[in-house]
Order: sequence, then C-alpha cells, then structure tokens
Amino acid sequence: MKCSIAWSSLYIQANGKVTPCCGDLKFGDTKEKLADIFNGPAANKLRQQMLENSAALPDICTNCNLLQRLGNDDFPASYRTGTSYEPLSGAYVANELPPQGSKPLSLMVQFGELCNIQCIMCPQDHTSKIGITPEAVERVKEAIPNIASMTLTGGEPTAFKQCWDIIDHFNNNAPRGAHLGLLTNLKSVTKARVEKSFDKIESLAFGINVDAATKETYEYIRHGANWEQLNRNLIDLLNYKNEHRKTGWRLNMTMTVMKSNLYEMRPLIERCGELGIGFGCGGVTGDFAPIKNARTYFEENIFRYPHIGISKSEMIAVFEDALDATECLPKDYQEGARNNIAGMIEITKNTPQVEISPEDVSRIRELPDDQLSRALGTVVQTGRPPWYRPALSDDPMFWVNTGKRTATRITGGIGRRIRRTFSTERL
Repeated sequence: MKCSIAWSSLYIQANGKVTPCCGDLKFGDTKEKLADIFNGPAANKLRQQMLENSAALPDICTNCNLLQRLGNDDFPASYRTGTSYEPLSGAYVANELPPQGSKPLSLMVQFGELCNIQCIMCPQDHTSKIGITPEAVERVKEAIPNIASMTLTGGEPTAFKQCWDIIDHFNNNAPRGAHLGLLTNLKSVTKARVEKSFDKIESLAFGINVDAATKETYEYIRHGANWEQLNRNLIDLLNYKNEHRKTGWRLNMTMTVMKSNLYEMRPLIERCGELGIGFGCGGVTGDFAPIKNARTYFEENIFRYPHIGISKSEMIAVFEDALDATECLPKDYQEGARNNIAGMIEITKNTPQVEISPEDVSRIRELPDDQLSRALGTVVQTGRPPWYRPALSDDPMFWVNTGKRTATRITGGIGRRIRRTFSTERL
C-alpha cells in the first residue's frame, strides 16, 4: 500500500510543523529547508513502510480513504510542471524511494485560525493572532520555483498579510502552468487584489465558502459577512477571468450542509449554473465540542441529531433533488458535483444518529453552554444524559442521586457500605 502524496507533497502548518498531508505525521519543521525535509529520514521511513506494506505503517495511513483511492501506480499527471516530476513519478511507479535532491511538487500551507468572519459551525479560534512564521514564509517562497501545485488555507488565508506575500511570490516566480488553490470566503479578494496578485497565474482554483443561497441565511451562518460584498467580489472576479481569458481558472461555491441551509442547496446550485461555475458541499460535523459550538451542533447537525426534525429520508430526498439540479452546471463541473452529492447521500445513510428523548432535549437546551457540551458528550458516549443513573451490574460501584450538584458513589465489600460525595463532573 502506497500513497503518491508521500512521494510528492508537503503540508506546512501554522505552528511550523511539516507533514506529508493533514495527518499527524511529522517529517520536520520549518527550521529546515523544505527540500531537506522532503529528502529526510522521517519522510523516507514512511515511504519505506509503504513499499514494504509494513505492519508499522501508521494507523492514520491504513485508515485513510484517500490512500485507498490513490494506492496504485498512478502519479498525478497534473504535477508535470514541477522540476522533480520525472524522478519522483519514476521512483513511485518503480517502487523506489525518491532520488536524493528531489524537490516537493505540491505544497499545502495553513496560515492559522484567524478569520475575518465567524461562522456558527466552525470550531477554529478565529480571534487567534497565532499565524505562520516569517521563517516558514521564506521556506515556502524558496520552494515555489520548483513546485507544480500549492493550496492555501486557514482560518481565512487572505486575512493574513503573509498569504498575500506568498501569492505575490507565486504569481511572479512559480513555473509556467503551476496551479494555485485558494480556500476563501472571498471577503478580501477584491478587484484590486485580483488585478495585482493573480494576473500571471494560468491555473487557479477558488473554493469559495458560501453556505447559503439567500442573504438572510448567509449572514446568519457567516457572522460578519456581507451578502452584497460577496456578490460584488464574485462578479468582479468572474469579469476579470472572462476579460483576460483565464480559461484555466476554476471557481466552486461550497456549502456546509446543516438544518439552516439544507433547502438552499438546489437554489445555490442553480445560482452556480447561472454564473458558469461549480458547486461543492460537505456535512456539518461535530457532536458536542468545542463548547462554543456545542449548541450549534445540537440544533444544526441533522446528520447526528434526529430531534432536530429532519429525517434521513427527507435529507436524501433533498440530495437527490440537488443531483438533478447539477444538469444546470457547466459540463466540466457536473461530474465533480454529482460525485460530491452522491457522497453526501452515503454519509446520510451511514452516519449513526444520537437519539434523545423530547424531555431530555428540553432539559439540555436549558443548560449553559459548558454544561450543555458536557451533557452532550455523555449522551454521545454512553447513550444517556448524565442525570440518569447507570443500570446496576455486578460492579459494586455505581452512582446515585445524579443530576444534582454532587453525586454519591456507593462502594463497599461484604457486609459494609461507604458513601462518598463527588462532583458531577466525575460522571
């Protein structure tokens, strides 16, 4: 089992850690040059484990759906613009380690969690000032002349000055035909920025996070965003693309599906069709943590919580209707959108639901956020809220009087019982 990502890519995280992908597999950090990390012992150890199909291969790899799909002799042809394409693709197909001195073909750069809006479902700390270091920026800039692809993410990447520094450097120094991907809410991608920073880039993909087809829903989900500003920047971007014949530019509007926007999926797809762009989606994730999102998950995660009132059959019907709507998209976007939505149907079918009685739903809603989060954690993990006494068993230790500020645990051996009082946080 092998993965072409391990032979081609590096992921530079905001904390300076360098991995091959989003998995927790450290190859090095940005104190070193990226080329040295790419050819280093940690990277080659993972590749050798893959070639040997070793039992020591990390679980995060053996459980990775992407690895399962890529575990063959295909090496991305889209990386041909990178200087190391031939030696790396040749080594991958021949089941060999990369030749020493090879340069990474693909970079993903995560700038930090800072964002210029606050989405209700996002678990990141969007007020955090922690971001990618100047040292890491220089490492990325050193690698740009040899790469074939780079993806920028956050938080909101364009909220960081370092992001624009890297984009400008890519614009002027990347190999001809190199690809840039940008995951953005588009708030900072103004007409002036597009004209200045993207004019030389031939292959560019914007994943534009929108989450809604109407102003009311958009501004409810995406606090601090402005519907008119979004559409103004989007139209300016499309006009620039068309006026300058940027045929290699691709735009997708995306949504995180939840209760508040489920029925706006088809209208958003139709809007994408009108604009001549693509569509993508994913399901809201999260059960009970972090605390700031717990209430949102409880009221919006239709995949996990049936008390919200939207059944699996109802969700599937919406997704099937959305599948039909993809006919309005440009032909080269249709297959991707259909595969995406078909995947959502499978997620809906296969996601286990957390059943909570109406009485307990009401009681959970009355809790402050921190207690609500803990209560949901107990429900998800045990099937019942913390105020229910567990069923008795052969274990002589059990809780009584739960639901109060304290709980009494009864312990004892033959002929005696001892009562001790503990905080309910122990539950």
